[in-house]
Amino acid sequence: MKKILYTLLAAVSCQAASAQISWQAAGVVTPPALAGYTLASTENNYVYASNYYETLISKTGGAPGSWTKLTSAPASAPAIFANDRVVFKLSSSGLYRSLDFGATWAFANNGMIGNDSTRLSGMVALDSTHWVLIHRGDNVKKVYISPNNGANWYTVVNLTSSNSVASVLSNGTGTVFVLAASTVYRSDDWGDYLDPLGVSYPSGGAGQAVLFSDGNVLMYNSKGFYKANSGTWSWSGVTPAGLPSGYILRSMVKSPTSDTLFISTMVSATKTYDVYESHDRGLNWNAVTANLPANARIGGNGSWSNQMHIARNGHLFVGPDSVDIYRTTAPVAQSSTVATVGIAATGTRSTLSITPNPVETFLKVSLQGKGAGAEIAVLNAVGQVQRSERILAPATEKVIGVADLPAGMYFLRVLTGAETLSLPFVKR
Repeated sequence: MKKILYTLLAAVSCQAASAQISWQAAGVVTPPALAGYTLASTENNYVYASNYYETLISKTGGAPGSWTKLTSAPASAPAIFANDRVVFKLSSSGLYRSLDFGATWAFANNGMIGNDSTRLSGMVALDSTHWVLIHRGDNVKKVYISPNNGANWYTVVNLTSSNSVASVLSNGTGTVFVLAASTVYRSDDWGDYLDPLGVSYPSGGAGQAVLFSDGNVLMYNSKGFYKANSGTWSWSGVTPAGLPSGYILRSMVKSPTSDTLFISTMVSATKTYDVYESHDRGLNWNAVTANLPANARIGGNGSWSNQMHIARNGHLFVGPDSVDIYRTTAPVAQSSTVATVGIAATGTRSTLSITPNPVETFLKVSLQGKGAGAEIAVLNAVGQVQRSERILAPATEKVIGVADLPAGMYFLRVLTGAETLSLPFVKR
């Protein structure tokens, strides 16, 4: 299978201090009881919210009063997921996909076996083209992957009926970890082959997890927090400070541009719900609940609930049960769509920039570093190469004609041998 090498770009963290985090209501109609919204966002500053009853869209980054019903969205499809441009909805009748930010939808079940498309529980975007899809059959549970934004799906693992997937982790450069009940699976080719590692879990089994920039993993299960290095998978308990006695973690999300964490918790004895923030990878936590209703119960369906989401504009959103959608009044992370530094797997880093953006006729590519031998490619929104060429001599600039490309979202990818760099651009 053809591998589409693509690296998400990260930017330097720009976190707001805990005392400065407060919340504002979206101003949508209060949903029925126990019908919290799942949340997603795309690179053009659109934010989506979906439950069993409706799908909402904000085209201005989720600003209060900007939400409207997305009437084109499939009905009875509560879960919504997105990467930079592609939006998915899961329903009992199959998987739907939109390539135009939700304006139109079509089935995206190609490659699924039998009625698998009606038994799906969650998705994870590994980058801007690769996805993992979780199937929840009665006798066999499966892991599907797609290298082309859902145009095709491939079964990579068949699991037993009791071997559920708890979390899927990606480092953005091709390494993927699937935390299943039996063990951890690893792939170094975007999930194309998942190798069981024989990892044992601590008491409480597998649970929600996040992967940090240094390769360490933080996991929460029914017994509490545990950490391990993704190379050795030797677990040790974590005793966090700042969390209330008797808490249960419901949702956990990591900033896309740093290792800052946010969690939602519940204390069953008192029926209290809170949101906490950690800047030291889960060791110490601070409550960040200013202006958030006391009855804002967030999450509770594990890794796939998606009721906490950091949008591309850096705002943290929550879709609690029974109350309005809320977002932080200020970004908690730097925008993940504006970046110029590519993350190198090995070797020397280079800086990639493109101008103008949006572009109509010619795209100027600037590469500070070793340009000789670099391969430059233009990819469309689903990862298909539209044109490519190689820089044969040392150079720091290249001009690419794009006048004949249809209007839309594209990606400029540079392979230097030492690293993979990529930036999105819009063709007018």
